Amino acid sequence: MEAFTLKSNRTFYWLLLGIILLGLFLRLHQLDTESFWTDEAFSVTRAQQPSPELVITAVSQTEAAPPGYYLLLHYWMQAGGNTVFVIRLLSVVFSVLSIIMLWKVVRLLFNIRIALLASLFMATAMLQIEYAQEARLYTLFTLLSLGSAYFFARWYKYERRTDLWWYGLFTLLAMYVNYLAAFLILGFTFMVFSRKELLQTFWKPWIVTHSIIGLFCLPLVPVLLSQFRILNTGLSDSLINKGLPAVLANLGLFFFLLPLLGFTLLAAIIISQKKVRNIVLWLDTYFFVLVLVMGFLYLYLARNPFIISGIPFIRVPLTNSYFLVRHSFFLVPLWYVYLGYKIDQWWSGKRKYLTAFVFLLILFFSFSALWVYYAQSTKAQWQEVTVYISERSITEPLILLDKGGYSNEFLLRYYYPGNFSLLKLTWSESRRNLRQMTDSEVLEGLSGYDEFWLILAKNNDERYKELLDQQYYRDDATYFYGVEVYRYTSRPGYYFPMEYNLG
Repeated sequence: MEAFTLKSNRTFYWLLLGIILLGLFLRLHQLDTESFWTDEAFSVTRAQQPSPELVITAVSQTEAAPPGYYLLLHYWMQAGGNTVFVIRLLSVVFSVLSIIMLWKVVRLLFNIRIALLASLFMATAMLQIEYAQEARLYTLFTLLSLGSAYFFARWYKYERRTDLWWYGLFTLLAMYVNYLAAFLILGFTFMVFSRKELLQTFWKPWIVTHSIIGLFCLPLVPVLLSQFRILNTGLSDSLINKGLPAVLANLGLFFFLLPLLGFTLLAAIIISQKKVRNIVLWLDTYFFVLVLVMGFLYLYLARNPFIISGIPFIRVPLTNSYFLVRHSFFLVPLWYVYLGYKIDQWWSGKRKYLTAFVFLLILFFSFSALWVYYAQSTKAQWQEVTVYISERSITEPLILLDKGGYSNEFLLRYYYPGNFSLLKLTWSESRRNLRQMTDSEVLEGLSGYDEFWLILAKNNDERYKELLDQQYYRDDATYFYGVEVYRYTSRPGYYFPMEYNLG
């Protein structure tokens, strides 16, 4: 805790550099250990289109975000290649820059100690590292959101119009990465309208700035309309099939806005209602208890889904990439700022031993959750699956792929170390419109093969496995995280027990 005294600029720079290097190391550690997951597969397939125009077309048909990140990834892959490490490295770069940008924001609004603490918590947080190790847009959007907040804060504090234009640039870039940037504009507009002297002086530049942003965002309108029309079709049924209650599933795409809308509503209530503000202030006095409750809940959610009365509010652990927080991920740094602010407040209040304990407790929760993330599989093990099949196939194998959506087929082809023949048992003629082969078509496709493999990924339907069990001999059954693998042969008289061989 001696770092809190900061007697020289040199001490500060060494501490900041250490935090940045620690954050970089944690993000690079095991960066390419796990396979791509479904959403990453879509990122790569969209970005590897031969031209920027085709990237935009592909994004408008399959994604729920603007094309900005995918275009950037397109050029990044052209320059560095398409290995897992290189592709995910782009997100690592944005995440590390976000640590620096968070420090700049907090340093502008508070003191060096709070800025260092907030940066340290961001550098070591499992959620930040998880999304930094994903080929998705979330760390880029966090960086741009922090940049937008930084220049807005400078303009709000010093009333320099140059900062307003820089704010406009970062906000525009954020709009081309994630439509949720509109919530940034709403939040900042609320702050401007709450300060009458600022509104009276700068209401014209504020309107002009956002008019320019709106003008440059016009090319996104047809993309947005196309995405909403395509992606919302059949989404309710898909969400119900995944275990979501019908009352939530019927919201369609708007379901994914619930975390952000909930946060916005909560913030509005806190700001506008004095009684609610008093409750929040009362909770603030029990900071130590809040850290304990939030910390242990954080560790629990790192291993378990969050289910109340059978309703899956969080249907997978935090370490799973599907966790819904990704849609409001850019707001998470507010928690690190709050933690830094309270620790600095306690330290200044002469409760140094308790403050040191709370500080170490927060790091304990962060590194414990991070250990869970590093130690367990969080993405389907496609690389392990393909190696397993390749090592046990003498000739070019025939692979039957169920739930053969484009992402699974891409992952199979991306990781398989040689050649294979593919028979897709299911496929999508359009989004969420699944087609299946009939039993006779399956058996006809297997004609002439004495050996083949069946892969079931994210599939609870065992129809094809039951069919093959009746017609062939299953002599291998192995389970990988997220993927089941079976080998069948036509050897007569061979019997294989039905138990799993855990891989």
